[in-house]
Amino acid sequence: MLKVTVYKVKPVDVLLDDGEDMIVERKRVRWGENDIMLRTRSESTVDNSGVQVWRAAFLLGDFVMAHASQFTDETVVELGCGVGFVTLVLSSVAKLVIATDSDVDALSLAETNLLHNLHGACRLRQMDWNCHGLPSSSAEFGWSNRDINALRRARILVASDVFYDDDITEVFLSKLCELMTENPNLVAFVAIEKRAIFSAEKLNVVHLGYDIFRANVCNHTSAPESLFHATEPHVCAACNEVGATPRFLASQVALESIPQVFEYDRQGMLELWCVRGLVQIRGHN
Repeated sequence: MLKVTVYKVKPVDVLLDDGEDMIVERKRVRWGENDIMLRTRSESTVDNSGVQVWRAAFLLGDFVMAHASQFTDETVVELGCGVGFVTLVLSSVAKLVIATDSDVDALSLAETNLLHNLHGACRLRQMDWNCHGLPSSSAEFGWSNRDINALRRARILVASDVFYDDDITEVFLSKLCELMTENPNLVAFVAIEKRAIFSAEKLNVVHLGYDIFRANVCNHTSAPESLFHATEPHVCAACNEVGATPRFLASQVALESIPQVFEYDRQGMLELWCVRGLVQIRGHN
């Protein structure tokens, strides 16, 4: 298994280059010959959890390596890239990675980690899930017209460990729905670590963020034959009967089918989901 060495540091090293893309394209890496060294923050909170590396990111990295041929020649969008671990793995197999995060400090750490590890073509860009628009090219980690065109052409989107807070999960799902509405060709792969707590309000065990996600998944369709093909938006009669808002067509990926490449504890609270389309309310566009 591959080892990921993590250095916890308090200051953020800000590195700049001379080009429009902040990251210089380097040759492809054969994982197995090179370990990965990452810098993270020494502490994190709900507001800046992206400056750590979580188990779900390793699971997503395993999935990418298991299906490397499916990512070849693809532009891949990552939501919530954090310190850039999944970005590094993706860039070893994909044509281009557009790695996004709302946290500029996390993007700066990702920039440092990319510069200290061999990688392929990737661009670090800021994306706030609360905002519809994107920062202009004049802003730090801003978007050029070329970036926006690449975003519109992308067919694969990935995210890991984005379900740890109910409010943040709602915002993430809204952004995912927005991106999949604008680009019906997108298929999303979301790696999750369920976090169980006892709710005094509900007098029951709940899973932060995860329960919100599951409530937005249509349970009336079967798993697809191929994980990498988007499904056209359609109306689900059963969802309409209960007055559901637009929901995601999603299915769980069996972890037994994903060889473990990286060193981490793959415990039972980890899940990987393929979101392949949207379910629409009858009469809504």
